[in-house]
Amino acid sequence: MDGPDFYPTPRWATFALIDNEKFSSDIWECACGDGTMSKVLKETGCAVLISDLYDRGYGEVALDFLTSTRYADNIVTNPPFNCAEGFVTSGVKLARKKFAQLLRLAFLEGANRARTIFSKHPPSRVWVFSERITFYPTGAKVRGTGTTAYAWLVWDKDAPERAVAGIMVGWGAFMRDVSVTGNVVRDCRLGISVSVVNGAGTAAIAGNLISGSPRGAIVGMDHAKAVTGDLSQEPTRYANLQISGNRVR
Repeated sequence: MDGPDFYPTPRWATFALIDNEKFSSDIWECACGDGTMSKVLKETGCAVLISDLYDRGYGEVALDFLTSTRYADNIVTNPPFNCAEGFVTSGVKLARKKFAQLLRLAFLEGANRARTIFSKHPPSRVWVFSERITFYPTGAKVRGTGTTAYAWLVWDKDAPERAVAGIMVGWGAFMRDVSVTGNVVRDCRLGISVSVVNGAGTAAIAGNLISGSPRGAIVGMDHAKAVTGDLSQEPTRYANLQISGNRVR
């Protein structure tokens, strides 16, 4: 097999996406590797188009997503990290309905990406994993858990309006030690929603720019239900939340 080393996406991480996002029509997995993610996507019942730049024994090969002119209704992938920005640019252009990309949560940080990507193409939804994902080379023995936070970023062109929540942090008591910093959130009913149920872990929410969120810039959630006012105005209300330095307008 040619090309650089690669690390297949654990099946459960793809199931986490399709359990929360509904897809209709075809899905293109444009960095398919050995097909681990593609095989899960087929369980949606949608036709799955499969390709990769490198030959790893699965799917169409020698197709460079960064220069492709192929369109698909939906595109779902876990890109090489050093190509992630280029994949966002191509995916937003080539997906007719939804584009979902698995990325390190830290991808949301940084003034440069805020200017070059998120100010122009903010995601509709951000699904943050409370459990850490560990990536292993094919055939390696799985040991323990990782230390890096990941999230599914979803751009939804069929959404009738901007996302209900710009960034969704945790789900019930499963939230564990999440940092949400340096993001730009615009024109979402809730800017950042964060779990405040008993047993939820800690979350640091700092240095974000949140605008146009009429229900609140930072709102506490009991699963899918909003249960607080704007916590940017009550930053010390919950002991598990560290809220500081956010700009709200």
